[in-house]
Amino acid sequence: MLQELSGSPEQDKWTPKVEVFKDVPHVARSAEQLAVMSLGRKSLAAVIAEVRKTHPGTVFSITPAIKNHKPVAVVLVAQKGKVTTVTQPL
Repeated sequence: MLQELSGSPEQDKWTPKVEVFKDVPHVARSAEQLAVMSLGRKSLAAVIAEVRKTHPGTVFSITPAIKNHKPVAVVLVAQKGKVTTVTQPL
């Protein structure tokens, strides 16, 4: 069973809701992201820790992807109403 946790980043306390993936597009996308994670050497938590060292703000999204034939994490960071996209190697 594949699940996603999602919640509003605007609240003081993050209280995510669990969504179970049942439809083909969600299952396919999550399988792709799992395959990308298996190609890398870092966990998502490790990537977030690295990004926080150089980019102040709140990390609110992290997506495994392939860029230039290498596994990366595309991280979105919010600070003072502005969103910054950071790409980190996995």
